[in-house]
Amino acid sequence: MLETLILTISIILQFVAALLALRLIRITGRWTGWSLIAAAITLMAVRRSITLFHHLTNGGPSDLYTESIPLTVSMIISVLMAAGIAAITPLFVSMKESKEALRRSEERFRRYFELGLIGMAITSPTKGILEVNDKICEILGYDRNELVKRTWAELTHPDDLAADVAHFNRVTAGEIDDYSMDKRFIRKDGQIIDSTISVKCERRPDGSVDHFVALLEDITERKRAEETLRESEERLRLALDAAQMGTFDWDMRRNRVTWSRGHEKLWGLAPGEFGGTYEAFSERVHAEDLPGIEAEISRTIAAREPLAREFRVVWPDGSLHWVLGRGEFTFDENGKARRLRGVIIETTARRQAEEALHASRELLNNIIDSSPSYIFAQDLQHRIILANDALGRLFEISKKEILGKTEQDLFPKQIADRIQAANKKIMKTGTTLELEEIVARRSGGEPRIVMTVKFPLRDRQGKVYGIGGVATDITERKQAEEALRKSEERLRFVTLATHDAVWDWDLATNTIWWNETFKETFGYKTGEIKPGFEFWESLIHPEDREPLLSNLQATIDKGEQSLAAEYRLRRGDGSYATVLDRGFVLRDQNAKPVRMVGAIMDITDRKQAEQALQEAEARLRLALQAGRIGTWDWNLTTGKIVWSSRHEALWGMAPGTFKGTYEEFEARLHPDDRDGVKRATARAIAERSNFRIEYRIVWSDGSVHWIAGQGEPFYDDAGQPVRMIGVVMDITERKQAEEALRKSEERFQLASRATNDAIWDWDLVTNAVRWNERFQTLFGYQPEEIESGVESWTNRIHPEDKGWVLSEVDAAIKQGHENWSGEYRFRRRDGSYVTVFDRGYIVHDENGRPVRMIGAMLDITERKRAEEEIKKLNLDLERRVAERTAQLEATNKELESFSYSVSHDLRAPLRGISGFSRVLLARYADRFDAQGKDFLQRVDAASRRMGELIEDLLNLSRITRSEIREEPVDLSSLAKSIAEELQHSEPERKVTFLIQEDLKASADPRLLRIALENLLGNAWKFTMKRPVATIEFGRIEREGKTIYFVRDDGAGFDMAYADKLFGPFQRLHSLSEFPGTGIGLATIQRIIHRHGGQVWAEGEVENGATFYFTL
Repeated sequence: MLETLILTISIILQFVAALLALRLIRITGRWTGWSLIAAAITLMAVRRSITLFHHLTNGGPSDLYTESIPLTVSMIISVLMAAGIAAITPLFVSMKESKEALRRSEERFRRYFELGLIGMAITSPTKGILEVNDKICEILGYDRNELVKRTWAELTHPDDLAADVAHFNRVTAGEIDDYSMDKRFIRKDGQIIDSTISVKCERRPDGSVDHFVALLEDITERKRAEETLRESEERLRLALDAAQMGTFDWDMRRNRVTWSRGHEKLWGLAPGEFGGTYEAFSERVHAEDLPGIEAEISRTIAAREPLAREFRVVWPDGSLHWVLGRGEFTFDENGKARRLRGVIIETTARRQAEEALHASRELLNNIIDSSPSYIFAQDLQHRIILANDALGRLFEISKKEILGKTEQDLFPKQIADRIQAANKKIMKTGTTLELEEIVARRSGGEPRIVMTVKFPLRDRQGKVYGIGGVATDITERKQAEEALRKSEERLRFVTLATHDAVWDWDLATNTIWWNETFKETFGYKTGEIKPGFEFWESLIHPEDREPLLSNLQATIDKGEQSLAAEYRLRRGDGSYATVLDRGFVLRDQNAKPVRMVGAIMDITDRKQAEQALQEAEARLRLALQAGRIGTWDWNLTTGKIVWSSRHEALWGMAPGTFKGTYEEFEARLHPDDRDGVKRATARAIAERSNFRIEYRIVWSDGSVHWIAGQGEPFYDDAGQPVRMIGVVMDITERKQAEEALRKSEERFQLASRATNDAIWDWDLVTNAVRWNERFQTLFGYQPEEIESGVESWTNRIHPEDKGWVLSEVDAAIKQGHENWSGEYRFRRRDGSYVTVFDRGYIVHDENGRPVRMIGAMLDITERKRAEEEIKKLNLDLERRVAERTAQLEATNKELESFSYSVSHDLRAPLRGISGFSRVLLARYADRFDAQGKDFLQRVDAASRRMGELIEDLLNLSRITRSEIREEPVDLSSLAKSIAEELQHSEPERKVTFLIQEDLKASADPRLLRIALENLLGNAWKFTMKRPVATIEFGRIEREGKTIYFVRDDGAGFDMAYADKLFGPFQRLHSLSEFPGTGIGLATIQRIIHRHGGQVWAEGEVENGATFYFTL
């Protein structure tokens, strides 16, 4: 009885399961799979019904047909059930993946939307702006509630609106789905910003626009930078044109030469006329100069030096012009010159000036050679660089021979030393000197005595570069004056000795004699002064002793005549004085030094004064630079004006370009300010007072700058103005700030009238409060009803809010905060309360004390109501989502349970099919022909394959449901153990495993072993037809990610089918080629995805395959 009941219930449940499978057709849309499963279950129920019927009638099968029914039905049920499961398996996979993909997509969009890297807005074509993020609010200056009430037309600059609308209309017409453009927006504060906006629409199935997504980027600063760069490049071009300079760029690898317009102009060419190659350049160079240029290019490339060469160019009209080319080579990594960049400078005028100078020198030389006086010039090395014919006759050699000689070549040693000492003095002091010199005659005649006037030769900067001289023969006169000269010389030495500390050093005895002045100057007593050299040496400061004694010894050893040095010398009281010591070496007829005479001068006060002056000048220079101040000096007698380089920079001029005239100064003044500057200057001179004036100047580029000038006039003894000195300062930024402040105040007044806010101004000192007119209209009060004090605000705050509002405001003021904001209820005139958003900014004086608070009050009652409504809608939406999620989770659990139960129930009939087929072959083999045996073997193989499929499906189901337990995994060891198992399974195969060492990861070791067994097993299987094969497991790094791979050199696959590899039951090879169920790669993908990774494959037919995965 119990067996009958169980069987009946089983039949009923199977029919219910068949109905459930048919119901799932409508739910999932998978008609084929569920229909097959329903048919299989129905057959199972029918089979059991027949069994129940026979059981109830206590009978059995009556004939052979009846006995074969169970076996035939079992085979049909197995086939139908397997086909049905195979058809619906992708449904389970896709449902889970779709759900996860949707969740990730929504999270990603919301995260990017709120991240704030770029402004984002969602807009409805009918309802306007729906949603915005914080970034777009920051860019446009509105809060979210304000922005969603605006339209894009209101926010767009009027000049850009037409172009934006044209793009928008094309989208709504279906011509395009997205567009991008640069456009200007008007911020809430009235500021115009530049931006790049990208708009994309999402369409409904009927093609109409559902909503727009707009991405907005603020590019205002980039636009300003581009404009600044353009202005800088224009100034550079003007500077090059003014300096008659051009630029070039020679790409030596491509033989491409680029010239600036200024360069072409210097070569007499119209813009764009230059051919742009080295050959085009060579055609314009004078034929005589081209070889030298090419040689210089080769030399400078080899030496890696800058190129500098002056040469002639031939203009199209045939005229010759001189230019100077300078450039720098760029070398590649092999050291080969690949580029030359540089400038070209017009030097024709300089060349012409040099030729004129040459002609002038020729004339001067003729005049000099005609003079009876001895005329000459020497450089700093005492070499004669200029001599007339008379000088050659004096020394009885030609003028050409005398050039390059020094006094040592023309005079005896002693006289030559004395002359050179005098020449050094002239070069050092820069003064003119008149002296007598004796010239020995080569012919043995009487020496001649000449009176020579020597003077320093200076360059344009005033630096001495040599001496010049004119000598007159005074031999006869000198003979008469010799006695008088000796007397005067003795007197001169005595006079000199009374001013300096004179010393006389006998080199033979190494003793020094000091005069009385030494004791007086340095505070020593007679008994304290020692005659030995060591006494003087001990007085030298230790830091100065070694260099001074070295120079002294070098002077004596090298045959030099004199030595002058500054050092510190110890006084009698132990302090040190800075002294200038000058000594002259006296030598005997053999040039041996025997005596040295000199004098010491105390220059301590002078040194201190020089140091103080240098420090003061440095401080003044730093102050002028820090304050961006320029100086000027106007000589009222000559009209010459001298500007500092900083002054020129403030006026937009290069250093040294100001010509120094009042006319040029006046020309750069703004026309409207010239009379005012002239009047202020005249008034200061007339009233003998300083003057201060602010005026505008116009730079060469046309820009206007503000200058603050100050000056003071100076007068001579007769009371006449002779000089005016002053400073200038650029105050353009201050003037711009003043103008911006004025405009800001004006905008505030206008905004105060136009705004919807009630603006208030609270004087914290007097406690008075001012309201704008909007306060009256917003809250319904009349002007006479509004108190003048702070009670006009405090008396109208809702009693429940008043305490905390006043407390927060008081704390913000006392704690030094810059602002305060809050939401509270405020009473209208009719007694009702509205919710307001109030924000105020605290103003502090220069001592940091709060003196004023300014703010605005906004009625947000409607917004608060809308927020409450939105909260209610959000709660309802969350409830619905939770209910739907629970339904989906329950459905998934039911499907997983059903899949596992069906797969499990299929094992029994499959075992019966396989067992009976083997029994038939074993017991009744003699009753079957060859075809019958083949059919039974196929049935057995099919049932075993179906068993493998079911087992793989169960494994796949377990992997989906099992919990991930992550821990450190040694992938290298895991792969090696799997490789050993594969080699033991088929030891006859020749397969080399290359497994990278130290591959580790954090993962579930059980699941990762299944994945590697499948990957390495596939590589082992698909290399089975190779006599020698290689399987590799390793790791690579790509874009900062760790990627693992399994590579083989087996059968490979066609990449056109790569997207099908990881689907369940998907196979690219037949069973006769390679065994398998088609579940392995799907299992691998499921494991890798559960670890948050990706898996993909690359391959080529008969050239192997590589499977990559990440964790």
